[in-house]
Amino acid sequence: MCAYGPATEVPELLTALGSADVARRGFARSELGHMLAHQGSKYDASAAAVPFLIEILSGTGAGRHEAYELLALISDNDELPRHRTRAAGPSLVELTRRRFEWRLSRRPADPAERYPWQFGEIVAPETDERRWQLRAYEAVGAGLTAYVEILDDPDPRLRIGAAHLIAAHPAPGAVPALIARLTTETSPMVAASLCVAAGQCGETGDPALLSALTLWRDAPHRLAHLAALMAIAQLTDAPDDALLTELAICLIEPDDPIEDWPFHDRPSAGACWSLETLAPADNPALPGILLDQLRHHRAEGFYYNVVELLIGTLFADGPLSDDARFAALTPEQQELVELAVRHHLLAEDPMPSAFAGINLPHEEVALAVWSELSTTHS
Repeated sequence: MCAYGPATEVPELLTALGSADVARRGFARSELGHMLAHQGSKYDASAAAVPFLIEILSGTGAGRHEAYELLALISDNDELPRHRTRAAGPSLVELTRRRFEWRLSRRPADPAERYPWQFGEIVAPETDERRWQLRAYEAVGAGLTAYVEILDDPDPRLRIGAAHLIAAHPAPGAVPALIARLTTETSPMVAASLCVAAGQCGETGDPALLSALTLWRDAPHRLAHLAALMAIAQLTDAPDDALLTELAICLIEPDDPIEDWPFHDRPSAGACWSLETLAPADNPALPGILLDQLRHHRAEGFYYNVVELLIGTLFADGPLSDDARFAALTPEQQELVELAVRHHLLAEDPMPSAFAGINLPHEEVALAVWSELSTTHS
């Protein structure tokens, strides 16, 4: 079955996908996209079609780029998988998860979709759609060997595609090929995708991989430079302050969508993704770096990610008690509250979710009154 019922047309469309006729190939790509990944949904036909798409991608004929696009659509699982752990303690994304769970335990009627992080095991019921989504994802992951080989393909678009698929299905076995390609790659756009894959696949502290990424850290190409920073942050327990500052700035910068960029098409999402992997215990300078972005608030900036990360670093022990007072907060915690009121941060959706997750008032007037009254009564 596909999105429109029995998938009887899929075999013929898969054949047409390898056609030398551009129009026929384009029609097949469009139809298969609708049938196998309609509005993000997956079906049993989605998983069944994957081996044939991998065969086309790995071949030498026409339709290889279209096959990659369909594999990426079928594989799309809302988020790239996370596997990074930190010896020093929970990472910022783990602390976000805990706040989310606490919030749902306090307010079980809150719709989960109000929160931007999609923790699948919490918010995704075990439905047929979910099962087919996971099976489709696993089917695409089975082509990892083919994707690694395509990293050396003469076509830079296919190298980008292969890196994208590897990033979505990270495996340590891909690291040697990524290192080799990073040291010889000449296309900055390809290098950016290779860096993303390296950050996903590598192990913390891998000297050879970090050395290969450092080659691109000083690249004049902005995306390649940022992607190298993101990967280094994922592979280093305590990145240097200059790296942290650049990624913090990237968090708030409005950016245009970038085709084939795995982090929701935006570098700012990649910066957030990388910083989330860090443990507050390893990075004592991070709160000050993030606070500095709020101190220099710009009207065109988007500050939700900064605040969510900042809450994780400043409130690592969890939500406040119901009787907490402003005067009992640390100076940095107090400054966050003051800056939120001064710059009207709670008017920025979904900022109230971040404050609710730490048991702070999540409406601007309530937050302002709480901080003033708490100070007065203390």
